[in-house]
Amino acid sequence: MVIIIAGHSRSGKSTIAKRIAAEMQMNYIPFDSMISTLENLYPEIGIKHMDDNRVFSRKLAAFVDEFISHLSYEEVDAVIDLYQLFPEDYAGMKNKHETVILYVGSPNLSCEKKLEDLRCFEREKDWTRDVQDDEMKKILGGFLKEGVQMAQQCENLGLPFIDTSHRFDEAMEESVEFLRNAIEARRS
Repeated sequence: MVIIIAGHSRSGKSTIAKRIAAEMQMNYIPFDSMISTLENLYPEIGIKHMDDNRVFSRKLAAFVDEFISHLSYEEVDAVIDLYQLFPEDYAGMKNKHETVILYVGSPNLSCEKKLEDLRCFEREKDWTRDVQDDEMKKILGGFLKEGVQMAQQCENLGLPFIDTSHRFDEAMEESVEFLRNAIEARRS
């Protein structure tokens, strides 16, 4: 079984993914690491971390689709944590029936509030520590815009979306509970 936790950057995906992977004894796959590896080792294939995520999502969907088919073939249970996969592109994947997906995001936050939250909870090794506030607000504005787009696409496609804009801890619990139930239903 493959679980995909997707949504814009800094929305709580990794927190949820790591927790559910540990709880359900599944492999945790941080797709950002794969993307960074491909970007650094094979720049000729055109995969870039900070590309236009709407355009990149189409490329990524094909890659994730193929990856899922291999995980399924090998009977590897995994939780994939990724942010660049938009719901419309997920909906077109041929192996999506092999997955449980959950989108998370904070489409109802201002850049200022998101920056405040980010600075409050960022870790020493987070890339965001090296970015000045004005530049970080621009980056966060893009993430929040993607969150709005993803929430709208999830609604249109009937895909699960949990808003992490407010009551973050409660949204984390709601996300984990949703995934527990979905996993148990698949295993039954």
